[in-house]
Amino acid sequence: GFQLLDGKMLAGSGPAPASIRRRLYVSHIFSYWGDRMWEFTSIVFIMHLYKDTLLPSALFGVTENVACIFLSSSFGGWIDRKERLSAVKILLTVQNLASILGVGGFALLYYYNKDNTWPVHSWQFTTVYGGIVALGAITRLGFSSTNVAVEKAWVTILAAGDNAVLTEMNSVMRRIDLACKTLAPLLSGILSSAISPIVSMLFIGGFNLVAGFVEYFLMVQVYNAWEPLRQKKQQKNTVQDTDSQSRASTTGTEKTALIQKEKPPGYFEQWGWYFSDPLFLASLAYIFLYMSVINWGAMMTSYLKAEGHADWVLALGRGIAAICGIFGTYLYPYMTEYSSLQIVGLFSIWMFVGVLFPSFAYFWLQSPALGFHNFIILVGVLALSRNGLWTFDMCVQQLIQKGVPLKRLGAFSGCQGSGCSVFYLVSFGMPLYWHRIDQFKWPVLISYAGISFSAVAYTLWYITPLNTKVQQSIKVIEGANKPPVSQAIARGEQEDEEP
Repeated sequence: GFQLLDGKMLAGSGPAPASIRRRLYVSHIFSYWGDRMWEFTSIVFIMHLYKDTLLPSALFGVTENVACIFLSSSFGGWIDRKERLSAVKILLTVQNLASILGVGGFALLYYYNKDNTWPVHSWQFTTVYGGIVALGAITRLGFSSTNVAVEKAWVTILAAGDNAVLTEMNSVMRRIDLACKTLAPLLSGILSSAISPIVSMLFIGGFNLVAGFVEYFLMVQVYNAWEPLRQKKQQKNTVQDTDSQSRASTTGTEKTALIQKEKPPGYFEQWGWYFSDPLFLASLAYIFLYMSVINWGAMMTSYLKAEGHADWVLALGRGIAAICGIFGTYLYPYMTEYSSLQIVGLFSIWMFVGVLFPSFAYFWLQSPALGFHNFIILVGVLALSRNGLWTFDMCVQQLIQKGVPLKRLGAFSGCQGSGCSVFYLVSFGMPLYWHRIDQFKWPVLISYAGISFSAVAYTLWYITPLNTKVQQSIKVIEGANKPPVSQAIARGEQEDEEP
């Protein structure tokens, strides 16, 4: 069975059965499908309401990311301390309820704006839109926190130190994400174009209502079926019982020391762990990729929508890019089988930089008015670049899963999530300054510079001794003569040996 030693997991009987992993995958499908529909349709709906400016779309994205910047690390630490199933239940409830209320807000705006009862600049319209922006931030924070709890901790525990299973699970989870990127926005775009935007939005509300119950049911099944997921709570109870007996015979200074020892890590202490971790520079390289508008995110979608492209065309372009990313998830296990994670990451990030260059050149060397043929070229470049992007994404995430102690995984991932939100905020902040359509080339220039810096940062991490501990942990996992051990154990043992 499984045992916990000082908050770290030992695997003695192999990974979770495929039947348990499949339940996690199905839950992941419902989670990502609802989020991808909300992400795409909310921006399209905002552009339907505000037809001549990118400012409301940028405000929506900025608010989401400000919330994540200041709260993600705290939520990550809370996930580390909270009993696993309770944390997921709370996060799923908050996420789905906020998105359903947001759909209700959009429905109000659509109903009262269509006959100009609430003009765009009226106080009623502005108040409701402000509420939608706040609900969007809550939805995003709940979704990202759920991902920290499930994709990092739950997946790592289910894999139980088996490198092949961890690679497979990461690939399948990312494949689900990209498939949802393809199909969910396409469905929303078809509903919006063929019927009306409000029908698409109401469909999202109904889907998320059902999905919340399905995800809840499946996560409870996974939790109850796999005992190691419950051992953190058992360990906490054991520690509390031991401490109760100890306190009976301690007073004064000793009791104060015990109480202080039980205090959860503070906000700045969590950031100290993050900055001092050997994986920090690799994580920073990953974070810089979020400072980009050269993707099928909200700003590129808003820009192309303003240029006159139909919703279904935008959804199709986004879907083609996701299909190319899905191909990367099939290629990734073969690449890591014949090469190390570090080398695969180095190759994929530089491939991403190279393939993406024509899209950067396009905005600067040609007219910003996109004809349909030029649009096809742009779609092709964005699509091909996704292969390198998602391969690099999976490399860094698997390095974190294998290299960060399980007891700190939530805090580390939360800090990384905050960093991602900072740079994602920059990607929304740039159009706040360069908000005219003909100025979009400036955010594109800054974005490509950030992507290039990401490649340089990862290269520096690769060629310096900072990755030595991570390499040693991976060797422990892959050692033929050693039993399967969680990567968190390998990393924790190295920390204990330091003078």
